[in-house]
Amino acid sequence: MAGKKETATQAIEETYRDLDQILDSFGAGELQRASTNEGWTAQDCLAHLTTIEERTRGQINAALHGTPWAPAETIDQYNERRVAELRGQSVEQLRADLTKQHEQTLGLLKNATDADFDKEFDHPRRGRITLAQLCEQTVNHVRTHSSEIAAVRKS
Repeated sequence: MAGKKETATQAIEETYRDLDQILDSFGAGELQRASTNEGWTAQDCLAHLTTIEERTRGQINAALHGTPWAPAETIDQYNERRVAELRGQSVEQLRADLTKQHEQTLGLLKNATDADFDKEFDHPRRGRITLAQLCEQTVNHVRTHSSEIAAVRKS
């Protein structure tokens, strides 16, 4: 039976492979279409996934080191600012940045032990959660935005 670390990292890796397949299916300019995420194009959703990894690593570190996680901005402020900063970047650049961010996050998780996945921190919206729960939420979050991106092709 796989341990918590292996289960979490494999689920995250699979989710990002699925996202890559979705993105590979798009032609030039298609990601500029509006998504179901109000005010965001599909490319904005991709930009968001690129930037949220930084925040996720802050949460991972809080769990691993038993330190508080208290970002200066709310998630909505952070998302608005960071997505706006990346508007105008190419899809290729966003994807390269996402890969880099994702690899850094996976590296942090792969250096953790199975026992670390039971460590907790205080999430600003979800309360006290474990690192394993954060990983589950990360998977769900990426899947949600991947679905929003994929839906653009069907509209």
